[in-house]
Amino acid sequence: MCYTDGGSNTYRCCGTAGRAYKDSCNRYSCNSTQFISKIAETLGKKVTVTVLYYGGCTLEQHVNFYNNNSSVYRFYTDGVMDYGSYKTMKDAFNADDYDYVTLHQGTSTAAVFDTYWTEEKPWLTDLYSIIQEHEPQAKVMINQTWSFCETCVTEPRDIWPEPYEYSVGMFKDIEANYEKAADMLGLNKETDIIPVGKAVQLAKDEYGFGDFHVAESTSGLTDAQLCANGCLYTDNIHHLNIRGRYIAGCVWLEKIFGLDCREATFYPEGVLTAEECVILRNIAHETVTGEKAYIEGDWRVLPDG
Repeated sequence: MCYTDGGSNTYRCCGTAGRAYKDSCNRYSCNSTQFISKIAETLGKKVTVTVLYYGGCTLEQHVNFYNNNSSVYRFYTDGVMDYGSYKTMKDAFNADDYDYVTLHQGTSTAAVFDTYWTEEKPWLTDLYSIIQEHEPQAKVMINQTWSFCETCVTEPRDIWPEPYEYSVGMFKDIEANYEKAADMLGLNKETDIIPVGKAVQLAKDEYGFGDFHVAESTSGLTDAQLCANGCLYTDNIHHLNIRGRYIAGCVWLEKIFGLDCREATFYPEGVLTAEECVILRNIAHETVTGEKAYIEGDWRVLPDG
C-alpha cells in the first residue's frame, strides 16, 4: 500500500497480494519495492514502502487470513524486515491512512484467472472490498508481476494446463489476467496497473538481459554473483535479482508518482555499475512512457527509436 505522509514531497507505500506486499503480498512485492525509497531520495522525494509479507501468498490466502484475523505476516519497511511479532492485515490497516494500496496474485497462480475470481470463490473482489472498507480514501493499483524464467516455464506445473514454450507466453497470460482484474474492479487498465512484468519482459526481449538464474540455490552467493552474465532472476523460485529489482523500483516511481527515473543517481554499488543502471532506468522509463532513449555506446538502444 502507498500513502502520503506529511507534505507533497513525502509518500508512504504499502503492498500485499500474491507474493510480497501489504495490502496482500508475497516476496514479489519485496522484489518490486526494495529500492524505491533510495531511488526516490535522489529525485527529491521521500517515499517509504511497507510490505505485508507472507511467503507465496495468494489472493485466497489473504482473504482467509483477514477473515480469521490471522497473525501470519511480517512487515517490511523499505526492504528491511521487522523482526517483532507476527502481524495481522488489520494491524497494517490500523497503522496509517494510505494514499495508495497495491495488490497482485501469487507467482504461478497469476497466469490462471480462475485463481483470482469465480462466482463461487470471488477472492479478488473480496480483497478489494476489504481494502475499500478500511482505506476508502486510497487509490488501489495492481502490481503487474512477471513470468518465470525460460527454463522454468517449460517444466510441468500442476497449476498450468500444459507447460509454456517460452516465458513470454506466461507473461502474456499474466498481463491479460491483470487487465481483466482491473476491468472487474473498475480500475483503468492504462493508469492503474504498474507494469513491472512488462519491464522485465522488455529487458529480456529487446535489451539482451538474461532470461535465467545463475544457480539452483542462492546459498553462499553474493548479490553480485547472482547478477552474473546479465541475468534478471535470483533463483529457481523466480524472484528477481538486484538488477530486476532496480528496474521494478523505477517502474513503480514512474507509474505511481510520475517521476522521471532517468534523473535518479542512486544505484546498488558493488553489484551493478552506474553505466548499466542508466540502461535499467531507461528500460523502466520506456515501459511506462513509451519513450525510447539513445544512450551513447549502447548497442541495444538506437538513435531516434
